[in-house]
Amino acid sequence: MVNRPDPPGGGIDREKTEVIFLDRDGGREQIPLTTKSEIAVALLNRVAALLDRKER
Repeated sequence: MVNRPDPPGGGIDREKTEVIFLDRDGGREQIPLTTKSEIAVALLNRVAALLDRKER
């Protein structure tokens, strides 16, 4: 995950920020400026999906 420290309207010390999720296959998913809570949910959903694939 790449976290931009100073996006316009957000940042480390603010409620909102933006991130890019990177995967080992070169894929990337950009999460535009949103709340950190929503980013946490997106991250947990990605982890859950990876765990689900691993169990199969």
